[in-house]
Order: sequence, then structure tokens, then C-alpha cells
Amino acid sequence: MSTVDKESSISILRDWQDRRLATYGESPTFSLTGPADVTVLCYFYRPDDQVAAKFKYSQCAIYETWRHCGLMKTVIVTNRESDVIKSFRLKFPDWVSVQTEPSLVPGDLDCMSIDCNARLGSRFDTPYVLIVQDDGFPLRPGLERFLGKCDFIGSPFRRRTLPGRIASIVFRHCPANGGFSLRTKRICQAANKLWRLRFSNRDFGPEMVDDIFYTDTLPRTSFRYRLLMKMASPAVGADFCYDHCLPDNITPAPFGFHSARAFERLTLIGAVERP
Repeated sequence: MSTVDKESSISILRDWQDRRLATYGESPTFSLTGPADVTVLCYFYRPDDQVAAKFKYSQCAIYETWRHCGLMKTVIVTNRESDVIKSFRLKFPDWVSVQTEPSLVPGDLDCMSIDCNARLGSRFDTPYVLIVQDDGFPLRPGLERFLGKCDFIGSPFRRRTLPGRIASIVFRHCPANGGFSLRTKRICQAANKLWRLRFSNRDFGPEMVDDIFYTDTLPRTSFRYRLLMKMASPAVGADFCYDHCLPDNITPAPFGFHSARAFERLTLIGAVERP
């Protein structure tokens, strides 16, 4: 994708979010309560001069999650609790908590992967965690139908073809995107333990990017992990989330999306509700 195309996609998503935020107002209320066994988790660690302008989009992702799925415990992991984050936490003291992680360096995506690999399992105390981002969140209700199925569900990096299905069965895994994903506590704890034992002293490489680490590296390198952890099939993953990396994996109405380009494509086919 060219820089111009990418900027256009981001503009479409941000414009939608700005209009959606305007409908919420300063003090939105949410009448539904979501599953008690799921924690929503969002990373946010922008440079100080971007926090005020950018946090609202993470806030929108959380609001949309609550609107479609009901209020749930929500954790914001950040390098520091700025005034806008504190204000958001205080609006929802019964639901939102903030965890400060100084190792999160603005502009460095690898440090978020390292945190997911090393500490994600200790950041929530429910059986599941739903990871959302400012460019990845639910578009409609339906979270409950994905609970109890798999240890990791995200947009698949493997195509929904016969060879892809066979590979998922043979290797007991399906590489998937983690930007918008549902994970069990047990897979997070297992990944965190294996990270400490085998990977924490290595130079960071592509195989350590957190979604690849959880859904490809560990299934390939740990027989016990591969045997015990269940990854979503390409079909289930595509139903859960659409990411633009595999255009043929698009479904008419996925539960959520990840990436501005994916949002644009879903908008074009009428799968996104207008603000």
C-alpha cells in the first residue's frame, strides 16, 4: 500500500471515530454489562505531545467495545498516566484501571510485543482478555459466541483454502493477528513462561512479534504448547476479525476489524454502521 493510500485509509477511520465520539458526548452511559470473564485491554504509549490528540481514538475503541459487548473490566497499559488518561479512568472508576509500564517507549512497537510476551498474563485476572487498539475493535455484538472455543482468536494470516485448513489441522495452529484478538489467560501465562525460559535473552526478531510468537513460534518450537493450546481455524478467525493483509478472508459481517485499510474495505461493502 502506498503512503497516500495508507493516509487516506487512516483519514476515513479517524473521521468515523470523530463523528462517533461526538454522539457519545462528554459523559456517555452504557446500560449493558458484558461477560464477567473477559477483560478489555488497550495499550497506549504515545509521545507526550500527541497524547491529547490521539488518546481519544483509543477511548473510542473502548466505547465501541462497551456499546456492542457491554461494560467489562478494562485495563489501559501506558508508559505514564497523563491527565487525559486519568480523566478517563475517573469517569469509570468501577470499570477502568491503568497500569504504568515504563519500558513502553513511544514509537517502538517491539516493546509492546515484549510486554505481551513477558507480562500479559499478569495484567488481567479473568479467564479471557480482549485486546483492542485505536485501529481495532468490535463493529457489532457477538463476543459471547467466541468464548470457550479457542485460546487465541485473531484475523488469520493463513488463507481459508483447503491447504490452509489442512495445515491448521496438521500443525495444530493458525498464525493470526493480535492487534484485535481474544486470548485466554492460560495461553498468556504459558507464553510468558516460555518467553522467560527460552527467549528473553535473545535479540528481538520477527518471530518474537507477539502475535507471531503466540500463534506460530511457540506452536512450532514447543510440543507441549502445541498440544495444549487451541488456535482458531482460519474460518473462525475470519469471522472474528478482518485485517486487510488477506483480502480473500473478508466476510460480510465480521465481529471486528484491525487496521485502517480493513476498516475502509468494510465500509465500502456496507459492513460498518454509520455514526
